[in-house]
Amino acid sequence: MRRNPVGSGTLVVALVVGTLLVPVATPVGAATASDPYTVLDVERPGDGPVSIADPSVIRVGDTWYLYGTSSTDGFEAWSSTDLTTWTYEGLVWTPTPGSWNDEGNYWAPEVRVDGTDIWMYYTANERIGVARASSPTGPFVDQLDHPMVGAGYAGVGDGVYEPGDGLLVNNDEKSIDAFVLEDSQGRLWLYADIYTPLSAIAVWPMADETTPVGAPTPVLEQVTDTWEGFVREGAYVLEHEGTFHLLYSGQGADTPCYAVGVATAPSPTGPFTRRADNPILKQAPADDFWGPGHLGIVEGAQGDLLMFFHTKVAPDLGYDRRVRHTGVGFDTAGRVVLDPAPPGAGEPVADACVLSSGAPTPVPTTPSFTG
Repeated sequence: MRRNPVGSGTLVVALVVGTLLVPVATPVGAATASDPYTVLDVERPGDGPVSIADPSVIRVGDTWYLYGTSSTDGFEAWSSTDLTTWTYEGLVWTPTPGSWNDEGNYWAPEVRVDGTDIWMYYTANERIGVARASSPTGPFVDQLDHPMVGAGYAGVGDGVYEPGDGLLVNNDEKSIDAFVLEDSQGRLWLYADIYTPLSAIAVWPMADETTPVGAPTPVLEQVTDTWEGFVREGAYVLEHEGTFHLLYSGQGADTPCYAVGVATAPSPTGPFTRRADNPILKQAPADDFWGPGHLGIVEGAQGDLLMFFHTKVAPDLGYDRRVRHTGVGFDTAGRVVLDPAPPGAGEPVADACVLSSGAPTPVPTTPSFTG
């Protein structure tokens, strides 16, 4: 079974230098990632740079595979042997015609390796599905003929949709942004967004890779008068020395205020406590760095950890995004740290990004992804 990239109490091939855990020097001939925080060169042949968000990256042997929100036709993949040059692998998952997942809005594929199986947990029209493949380049085949979560499954909604549209209509039926953690005891946990009616992150124990057990337990509830605003989403959980670190994104993904926070707990089900220094990754206007968020973490070339995330290309509202990465680890106090420090580190959150400040705050729109 594939463990979480940080097992209990481990950071593979790392040295403690000062207060940061710093990866050791790169062996001669080993793959080296592009400069931290720079935009990755991810393209389709003949189509130029791709608008891609919600990155999930896995390592299989000496090759890394990148997936994300990028197409109205399904989910695509790119591969790299040096973390700098990315090769287009095409569509790796497409919806089943006439099924529940054939209604568009394909977001946030979360991919994990378990032996010879490769699992994809994805959002389709604000419900969560699960697919499996034997190769990182697919094809990923759906394992259920219904949503795994949402529309009456896994304790989310009852499958009865009321007429009308808008941000809050039928929110009780929705679930997005799945992440599966295998803890140090080999137990599987599903984290995902539910709506009550605003977004909150919840957790389920899993009987196996396709079966959440029981109703969701909210672990990160609504707090609207901070930098998070109306949104908490994109969960990713690291286990380190008996503590569970929930990394998540707040604010609307189409706004420049999108940012990353951390909450910690003694168990996978909480209670989770938000860090006082949140957000740990946020906009930095002086560096043309807007709306960073929705992350994935993968082992690097020499046992270090890399955090991939997306940023907006401009500060105005919209969903044109690109992928970047940086190093991530733990300091000697056991806190998640980004290394090197990100743009805007140490600067306060902009007033416009905090509802309680009284400044005009960007309001997230209903996603209208065009690929």
